[in-house]
Amino acid sequence: MSLGTRSFGPNAPMLRAPSHEGLQAPAILCAHSLSRTSMVVTALFTNAECLIEMHLFDELEGRIGKAFDNGVGP
Repeated sequence: MSLGTRSFGPNAPMLRAPSHEGLQAPAILCAHSLSRTSMVVTALFTNAECLIEMHLFDELEGRIGKAFDNGVGP
């Protein structure tokens, strides 16, 4: 499968505009990985600011997932 279309080959449609087809899973998994890694590093420090940052990482991950679920790029 080629990036940008669900089909490939000599009769495959050509794209006329940017496409996020095929990028949903990598984007969501990347956001999840970065969020969890950031939370682990932030958890080394125990204060209120770090708890807020951990919540913001989780919120950002959720927003990225919703954006790709709705067919909108980040």
